[in-house]
Amino acid sequence: TTSATGQIHRAVDRFGENSVMGTSFSRAAAVELMGRDVPIDLDRIGTLHSRCFHALGKPVIAEAYVEEWNRDNPRFPITPVARDRRLEGEDSNVEQDSQLKDGDRLLQKLNYCRGSLLTPNTWPAEVRDFASRWCRYKTTNNLLDFSDLIDTALRDLEFAPNKPAVIIADEAQDLNPMQLALIRKWGKRTEYLLLAGDDDQSIYSWAGASAEGMLLPEVPDDHKYFLSQSQRVPHVIHAFTEQLIHRVGHRQEKTYRPRAAAGEVKRLSQGY
Repeated sequence: TTSATGQIHRAVDRFGENSVMGTSFSRAAAVELMGRDVPIDLDRIGTLHSRCFHALGKPVIAEAYVEEWNRDNPRFPITPVARDRRLEGEDSNVEQDSQLKDGDRLLQKLNYCRGSLLTPNTWPAEVRDFASRWCRYKTTNNLLDFSDLIDTALRDLEFAPNKPAVIIADEAQDLNPMQLALIRKWGKRTEYLLLAGDDDQSIYSWAGASAEGMLLPEVPDDHKYFLSQSQRVPHVIHAFTEQLIHRVGHRQEKTYRPRAAAGEVKRLSQGY
């Protein structure tokens, strides 16, 4: 985040204060950026869903408007969600949440299929059946769900909101293929697109995210910049996790040093 903040400062110096859009997977990362005294309007920083929601005219969100759905589809009840909570990147892992209903699980599977850009003929039969019902419900009531925000923006919006010269996408390893496709589409209309993330920290596979999304298409070596020094991870944890991560077949090789021990910090501060 410190590096991303520095990139924002450099972009503003070159292109002006209204030239940058910062986006992230979660509100927590967006708030972190906002708190770093960035020289841009705070309404230019937010989650990708939030950017799309405002750009599309603040449509009524289907997941927040499910009373009629639940009445007409008792086999597939959906738990209503707070619109703003989901817009800010807070989601639930249905694989681990035993409280969610059948409709919630099917909606999450549908979101996974759509976010992964899978063609409908490859979806499970139960997901296709649910999708048909859910689509009719949304059309009848003039609603968009959270996946529709990304899908509609990908289809209809050639430029990112406010036509920025620079887009900085933080936590890029957590974006699914559809979200990355939107970021890259908008990035083609900018001077610079920066994807900030770490393929080794991609943990949202249940939502369709994959390290492959960052690694492919291949980024030229002279367009890559690595943060190689950890300020947090101690030696013991570093050694253990290095053994684990090298079991991954396809990843970006990188040098990542553990934090300096107390004695090393003292020596470094004395100039040794």
